[in-house]
Amino acid sequence: MCVVFFVLMIRRPPRSTQSRSSAASDVYKRQEYSDMKEDDMKAVDEYGNILYWAGNTAIHVINLGLIKRLNYHGFALPYHRAVKHIDSITSDKKRIKTTGWKFETFVFDAISFAQNTCFLEVIRKEEFSPVKNSEGSDSVETARIDMVNLYRGWLESEGFNVPTDIKVEISPLFALDKQEFSAKIKGIDIKLDKDLYLG
Repeated sequence: MCVVFFVLMIRRPPRSTQSRSSAASDVYKRQEYSDMKEDDMKAVDEYGNILYWAGNTAIHVINLGLIKRLNYHGFALPYHRAVKHIDSITSDKKRIKTTGWKFETFVFDAISFAQNTCFLEVIRKEEFSPVKNSEGSDSVETARIDMVNLYRGWLESEGFNVPTDIKVEISPLFALDKQEFSAKIKGIDIKLDKDLYLG
């Protein structure tokens, strides 16, 4: 029986803000990106591929028995230190940014305690576009662009020519995946002269 199931994909080099995963001696190991050495983040194999290629998407299914066993004698997960920029106010009421430490625990640290683990590798551009920042990389804007590009690809695979300035959104109420979309879209006349929402 699978005690822990989780989804992973190829992480972006060289400073991806995802934990990395590896299997060593049949024991699953996971390391938070902020704990990794710079050399490890950039490490490649003899073919030039990322050595620690597996990025954890933080989608997990964990057996309740494992959680109970881990916490039987109290909280068992390790703490990780993260350096964060914090909005603060000085004694004279000026807003400043200061550097602070944040101590975090991560549910995926439980994975190394599991007797059985299952992995599912997914294609990043189809399954993962995190929102971690208010702007720039991994923001709402990049997630929106990734979703539009995904849905544009679904339409183009069905023979539609989608102008580059048209935004496309396909609700999961219309289709959960490309296969369902492909089955439903046949015979439907779609005009692509303005932004498109299928719901």
